[in-house]
Amino acid sequence: MSAENNPERPEMNQPTFEDLASEPDPQVEVSPPVQAAIVRRGKDLVLIGNATLSSQICIKSGKAPNSVISVGIRSPFKPQSWFGGHKAVIGLDRSNQEKFRIQQTVAFALIGLGALMIPVGFFSGITTSIAGLVLLLAGFVCRSVIPVWSPQQAEGEMVVRGCGESYLAHFPESGNEPGQVPD
Repeated sequence: MSAENNPERPEMNQPTFEDLASEPDPQVEVSPPVQAAIVRRGKDLVLIGNATLSSQICIKSGKAPNSVISVGIRSPFKPQSWFGGHKAVIGLDRSNQEKFRIQQTVAFALIGLGALMIPVGFFSGITTSIAGLVLLLAGFVCRSVIPVWSPQQAEGEMVVRGCGESYLAHFPESGNEPGQVPD
């Protein structure tokens, strides 16, 4: 039912959904969907669109994975990503899984020790608080780079670093500049 001019009921003068759907708006530009792709740029892996990492092979060694884990891909340069990051499911072989657990334990120990030293420093001296703050920050930076990390996450594209050469060999090399979809 189309909108008619009715001076007694001005709400009836509004166009209906059918009227709007039948007439395309020439001022609205519709961009094509971004193609999902994964390419290599040197030692970096670039996820374009809504591409996801493969968990079928170890992200470090390229071997068959012993475990599949969910991790946050964080940036050590952006503290807001330290508490979340882009979630990814990756595969790790046995030796890389052990390294990941050790690195995670060290990072959380630094965070815990730093968090304890800050309030203790209020009673024992400012040097202890400063050392605690340094340990806390070091723990968050360590946590943000294991097992892989991202120096930049732009709209529709994310660069991932820390992947092994064998894993990278599964993806095509791209000479495209950041922001360009591969050929």
